[in-house]
Amino acid sequence: STLENATICGYHIDANATIYINLWALHHDECIWPDPWKFDPGRFLDNDGAILSPLHPKRKRMLAFGAGRRVCLGESLAKNRLYLFVTALLQRLTFVPDDSEAVPDPDPRSYDLGLVLHPKPFKVKAIRRVHDP
Repeated sequence: STLENATICGYHIDANATIYINLWALHHDECIWPDPWKFDPGRFLDNDGAILSPLHPKRKRMLAFGAGRRVCLGESLAKNRLYLFVTALLQRLTFVPDDSEAVPDPDPRSYDLGLVLHPKPFKVKAIRRVHDP
């Protein structure tokens, strides 16, 4: 909560107020992100394909794990573990859409609204990859 009364950009905020940042709106702001609806991990790479420095303006505006004193302490652990987990899955399995139903629209604007924005459920087949000895 806020420590004292404050005015920010003309908005009065009382002391002890709880402030929530709408990260979804921040990450989809067309003034900050060109084509924010496009899945484009390359927007965080430099011309040589290296990841932008954490001090780069684009990286500073990506707040999925929070910032400052409230940053997620598990971010690096989660990223490393998820990378290993997903890589292991993709080495061993091929994922294809299930024939029984269509894959829903991947555009987040078509997702179900709720506490968390998520796509409509759909089925996939995980097929074990066969490797030659």
